[in-house]
Amino acid sequence: MLRRRWPILAFAAWSAYVWVTRISNAWAATSEETTSAKVISTVSAGVLLVGVAAAIAILVRARTRAFVAAEVLVLRVFVGLTVVVWAVRVPQILLDAEHNAAFKVVHTALAVISVGLGVLTWRRATTEPLDSTVGAAAVSPAANAGR
Repeated sequence: MLRRRWPILAFAAWSAYVWVTRISNAWAATSEETTSAKVISTVSAGVLLVGVAAAIAILVRARTRAFVAAEVLVLRVFVGLTVVVWAVRVPQILLDAEHNAAFKVVHTALAVISVGLGVLTWRRATTEPLDSTVGAAAVSPAANAGR
């Protein structure tokens, strides 16, 4: 089943690379960001790294079964947050006169790759049939009797 889920793994790995690098760059000795900007960058990257951890956990837990609805929701939220972050950040970068052209091109490329992998993740999570037995197994047989 993992073969069909490669976009989710690729999205998680790519996102981990992007956001760990962002935290590293923010706190590097050469960074000229204010402390508050560093904290904001770290918190936003940290939230997205939680999404990375959740996506990996979902892939591991559901390696031999279909996703359940809650897992699909978590993946969609992760993709949605990624799109929102880049939708806000790219215009800020492009309109900032302090950044050179190379910086703008690199960050636009990071955004395009992130959103592209996010779209593939959304599609993979949405088109895969849901496993309705996982939630039902957690409920007592008496509760399932009326279903």
